Amino acid sequence: MEDLFPRYAKIKDRVLKLNPLPDGQEQVDYDLIIDYAIEKVLWDVSNYTNVEVAELPVALDMVIISLVNNVLMERAFLKPADGDGQAITSISEGDTSVSYRDPVSVYKTLSGIDTVTSDYRSQLNKFRVVVW
Repeated sequence: MEDLFPRYAKIKDRVLKLNPLPDGQEQVDYDLIIDYAIEKVLWDVSNYTNVEVAELPVALDMVIISLVNNVLMERAFLKPADGDGQAITSISEGDTSVSYRDPVSVYKTLSGIDTVTSDYRSQLNKFRVVVW
């Protein structure tokens, strides 16, 4: 992805600092989820703004990092640092039931969501290009 987006390594470094490897998370799964989330956000921002990924301005880097962090935290794609180390998908109270997210469902969910949330649309609109 670095050949397509030269600042990819800098963005990934910031995302990794904000989302350290949780206990019990396999390094390979962690890296794949982080990379996939960053790439998904980059393409979603590119599609929303009508600006090629390689041409996204530096001014959007913090928005991209924020969007990636939102996706990772709000959807709990990374395993929690405490507990049994698995991402929880649901909890019931009566007779106690806990369900955990498997890695395949993380990719399926991430591929189907719109990472450009309304919280960031106003910032992205400043860079949006109208295509005729």
